[in-house]
Amino acid sequence: MYTGADGLLKQAQAIMPDFDDLEDYYGGPLPLTGLSVEDTYNSFMFGNYLSNDEIEDIEVEIIDDENINPELVANTDQRAAGLKK
Repeated sequence: MYTGADGLLKQAQAIMPDFDDLEDYYGGPLPLTGLSVEDTYNSFMFGNYLSNDEIEDIEVEIIDDENINPELVANTDQRAAGLKK
């Protein structure tokens, strides 16, 4: 985030590499950094917030549409509608 000439906060644009393509192309460390694709991804996405050991401990749970609480969805839709006003 940065402040533009008009004084308003703006979000900087970033070019994000396709890590799946990188992993398919490079079998070992990346040439410029010497890091693996996984370590590069973790560094890029999480920076100094988490160590690689902490990142490995994170479990991602994917919830399909059938298992989402309908009341939660309704409340979220209601809040979003209020924010749009």
